[in-house]
Amino acid sequence: MKLPVLIIAGCLFASLNLAAETNSFVVINGAKAHPSRVLAKLKQGGAGGAQARQVGAGYTVRREFKLVAGLLLIETVGQVQAKAGDTPEEAGQRLNAKIEALQATGKYEYVEPDFIRSISVNPPTDAAFVDGTLWGLNNLGQNGGKAGADINVIPAWGNNFIGSTNIIVAVIDTGINYTHRDLATQMWVNPGEIPGNGIDDDGDGYIDNIYGINAITNSGDPRDDNGHGSHVAGTIGAAANDGNGHVGVAWNVQLMACKFLSANSGGATSDAIQCIDFAVLKGAQISNNSWGGGGYSKALLDSIQAAGDQGHLFIAAAGNNANDNDLSPTYPASYNLDNILVVAALDRNDLIADFSNYGLTSVDIAAPGVEIYSCWIGSDQAYNTIDGTSMASPHVAGAAAILWGAQTASDYGSIKKLLMDGATPIPSLNGKCVTGARLNVLKSLPKGKRDGILEVSVVPTQGSLLRVGTNVSVFVTVSDGFGINNATVMGKFAAFATNVVFRNDGKAPDLQANDSVYASQISTDLSPGSYDLSLSITAPDSQPFATNITYRLIRPPANDNFTNAQKIAAGGAIIDTDNRFATREKFEPNHAGTTNNSGSLWYSWSPIANTPVIIDTAGSTFDSVVAVYTGSTLGTLKQVAAANDVGTKQSAFVKFNSTAATTYWIAVAGARSSEVGSVHLRVELNGEPDNTAPLITVLSPLPGSRIRTVDGKVEISGTAVDPQPNPSGIRQVLIKVNNEIATTAVGTNNWSSTVLLQVGLNVIEVSAYDYAENISIPSQFTLTYLLPSVANDLFAYATSLTSTTGFVIATNTTATKEFKEPNHGGNEGGHSLWYTWTAPTNGIFYVSTEGSDIDTLVGIYEGRFVDKLLQLASSDDIPGDDFGEIITTVKTGNKYYIAVDGFAGSTGSVQLNYNFSESQVYKVTASASTENSSSGTVTPTLAYYPINAAVSIVATPSKLSQFKRFKDKLSGTVVSTANPYTFIINGPVNLIAEFEPRVYTENFEGGLFNELWSNNNWDIQSSHTSVGTNAARSKAIADGGSSSMTLTSYTRSGVGSFDYFVNSEEFFDKLEFRINGQLIEKWSGLTMGTTFQTYTFDVPNGYNTFQWSYSKDNALAVGLDAAFVDAIQLPAGQPSLNVEITPSGGYTIKVKGQPLGQVTVQISTDLKTWRPGTILVNDIQGQSTWKVPTEQGNSGAFYRLMHNR
Repeated sequence: MKLPVLIIAGCLFASLNLAAETNSFVVINGAKAHPSRVLAKLKQGGAGGAQARQVGAGYTVRREFKLVAGLLLIETVGQVQAKAGDTPEEAGQRLNAKIEALQATGKYEYVEPDFIRSISVNPPTDAAFVDGTLWGLNNLGQNGGKAGADINVIPAWGNNFIGSTNIIVAVIDTGINYTHRDLATQMWVNPGEIPGNGIDDDGDGYIDNIYGINAITNSGDPRDDNGHGSHVAGTIGAAANDGNGHVGVAWNVQLMACKFLSANSGGATSDAIQCIDFAVLKGAQISNNSWGGGGYSKALLDSIQAAGDQGHLFIAAAGNNANDNDLSPTYPASYNLDNILVVAALDRNDLIADFSNYGLTSVDIAAPGVEIYSCWIGSDQAYNTIDGTSMASPHVAGAAAILWGAQTASDYGSIKKLLMDGATPIPSLNGKCVTGARLNVLKSLPKGKRDGILEVSVVPTQGSLLRVGTNVSVFVTVSDGFGINNATVMGKFAAFATNVVFRNDGKAPDLQANDSVYASQISTDLSPGSYDLSLSITAPDSQPFATNITYRLIRPPANDNFTNAQKIAAGGAIIDTDNRFATREKFEPNHAGTTNNSGSLWYSWSPIANTPVIIDTAGSTFDSVVAVYTGSTLGTLKQVAAANDVGTKQSAFVKFNSTAATTYWIAVAGARSSEVGSVHLRVELNGEPDNTAPLITVLSPLPGSRIRTVDGKVEISGTAVDPQPNPSGIRQVLIKVNNEIATTAVGTNNWSSTVLLQVGLNVIEVSAYDYAENISIPSQFTLTYLLPSVANDLFAYATSLTSTTGFVIATNTTATKEFKEPNHGGNEGGHSLWYTWTAPTNGIFYVSTEGSDIDTLVGIYEGRFVDKLLQLASSDDIPGDDFGEIITTVKTGNKYYIAVDGFAGSTGSVQLNYNFSESQVYKVTASASTENSSSGTVTPTLAYYPINAAVSIVATPSKLSQFKRFKDKLSGTVVSTANPYTFIINGPVNLIAEFEPRVYTENFEGGLFNELWSNNNWDIQSSHTSVGTNAARSKAIADGGSSSMTLTSYTRSGVGSFDYFVNSEEFFDKLEFRINGQLIEKWSGLTMGTTFQTYTFDVPNGYNTFQWSYSKDNALAVGLDAAFVDAIQLPAGQPSLNVEITPSGGYTIKVKGQPLGQVTVQISTDLKTWRPGTILVNDIQGQSTWKVPTEQGNSGAFYRLMHNR
């Protein structure tokens, strides 16, 4: 049963010599308080020490606390005289008068009652619950429970996440039975105290405080006389594998006993503060606080906050009154401090306990808290089973100890975030707590134990838009598995010479001292453009980390004001832009009847014929309004059409019949001052709104699949399409598992999401939403999660091979293929077994499956997760046989994973043979240069090869770049201009591939057609491009008309290409491509949504004419009614060179090559070293002339001319 929260015993304060008092407590404002003690804090700058104790006649300072400077416990005995027959309320009135008198002295920031606190659970009444069933750690459905409704800690233990003896958890409670057989070895032992000598050896105010303190008696003996504290301690960290039957969440931990609750469950706030003081000053990183009740105490809040300033995580039980803590606060759980983590209770069916408090904003997480079995008092072998949020809280405290134990340099903020982010959402907690989720230890674990590789996140994130001329706060979070609070973070921004120093001292802009978040400010007093913030981060025992974060600096949009409205082509347009930093003009109308518009953008549009038109903002990322006006000035505008929300949709559109040659002014704005973001504006003739629901397809795993994974997690992926007509685009994809809270998938058109399955049948539901707020028909299917039936069926449970040579024989009949497991040997397989082997030295590792009864597959990998493995090699069959064989290089100490599977799902007896031979191995590292805007990739980036092996390195340029050369990264020496670069290795190699800008033939990036072009009604624009910032677009033309652009160029034979995009009436309005007047290809309709496609073609040698034309039939216009062309690439003509002797005896060199191409003259005196000279530019015919300087004509100089690419 569960008694009320406030439980006070008459003998509670016997040690305080209060026997003469009629009542053991008083009541102030409805809350119980100590009858004679008050808490007071001296004003800032007030005297401490001896002067602080001068509080006036009849008052005594019993304690001066340490964490909160100036906080005192004042005894008022002698001032407050109890009267026979007094009610607690009457006694409270007299104590309150003394509180007011002390406050009136002006010495104190506050004076308040010493409220009484109590535990959040009652002693049990049914000893039959003592059965040793720890369902909260491993719920298999026993006793009517729900399988899997536990804290999922067993897989964490399996990965050696069991805590650390460097972690101290203070149990602030009724004490601990510190001689209990499951707790004795887990107790914190005071290193500064000598047991039993009757001396305060460490000078902390307590004699022989070996395991903690008793704040009630101010003594060093915290033995539990209630049972509650021992029960809590056992859940946190009862010893493992000691033959005693009980085990806590954290196997390795130090439990510090801080007793402030009496045998009858009550305790004073001042004693709780005394325990917090002691715990933090003695180094406890975490405290469990399964108690509550009493009134609001500023002193207690200050103490907990001061503990947080020292890096302490305060885990609190939510309370047992079935109350909403958001509406009826209970303390300390309801203090709004970021170092408090508040825990509600669940039963064995994942239902919130009927007694548990809750709160959407004030309770953080839930954990098992019903029928919890743990240690007790009465003997050193006693156990009991009880209920309460008190039992839920220590599950979380134990989990926090595991997380913190993996990385002792962590901070409470990162631990709290890991616990909350990793929790599993469950329906009964929806709207009941911040996470709506149950503690999940495995899911809360970081990537692994600290591996020395820093993980860094930056806000504002990569690619963020920043406004020119401001100071922007930048926050860098540093972790290595867990948060790092002792890193050094430095940066350089743009061209500023001064280093940017990121601080972690709590001073603005930094928000919290000594956490894992570092802050600084950067100035954006620069011209618009893209700028890099270069970060350099170091931390003890970690590899240095460096990265560049690119920010785009922009001014308010150019069309922010009416007079600068952006012109839209007569045929319509799709415009993607942003209204961040846009403003609202004086005298600007209230668009669509809203009075608080924000971020308005202006456009002008004039049709060439009377036509219906839609102006639609579907696809914008905020609640938008649109309005259309006529008029010539802002003050004379007349509204034609306007819309805010259309039905229940937040994206607005208008439709009206436009009149030829009329100028329409279009305003797009946010519906409220906070509504800004990306704008997607569609102006389409004869257009309609998007009323068609998206289509959702699940690609993996196949519906009905039976899944085996180490932790029940599976990645679901698929596609979503917003179909014609008038698609607005996919906005988000939502996934539900077993009707729990929906989560958002990563990606839109191609999406994926990792979900957690329960053992057995799971129902999955996937839905897609488009920007017009249409919802797809959900795709619903089932997956069955099965536990592994073979020990090494799963990657995480791979069998270890411990010798350098040997073989193993096994059967794969009941093995399965793990979700996201790679295909071995290029075949789907289906029944794999996993093995692991660690290389003793550098050398060659050989494996084969010879001797197997079935056709086998084999693969060797490196990595920590089955879905992120690096394949070193794999094999299906060697020539003439059906077994696989692999020979690969290995490095000292590296761990390798070997998978053996059956071809096409074959099962039976398999044999894995392995052998290692020592050999000299060299490392090859290759990377792509980042020194300029040109970019590409290199493969392999890191590999090891035995001496004298042939190595091939391949560089792949991006679309805007082309390969230049390979250089030695350390010396800078050019080693090859060949790609691929092949060589024989006889030492370590570190290469860097350099790229240079790819020069496209069309030169659209210049913004104008150059002399090589003849243009008939085409334009260069930036709204739709394939590469770079500009592309060509056909202009608006009348029905039956045509437009064209023609390029004449000298080329050699080869392959040319260009990118194209068409949005037109299908079959009738067409883009056509011709070479020398001959039709090569044509396109119409909508080519792959809004995605450019690449077309390749053969190019003849010589002068050629290339023409792109867009033509219309005699009626109708659809979509953008336009064609777009970009990234034209033609093989440059082969250059030639002629030398003529002038009449004066000099030399003239004539070059013929690419029209408008560049030629560099290089000079040498020895034919070895060449230096650059004059740069020639060919004319439109591809010709240029250079006269050799007379003074050099007979000086023995040599010349060569290089045609630039």
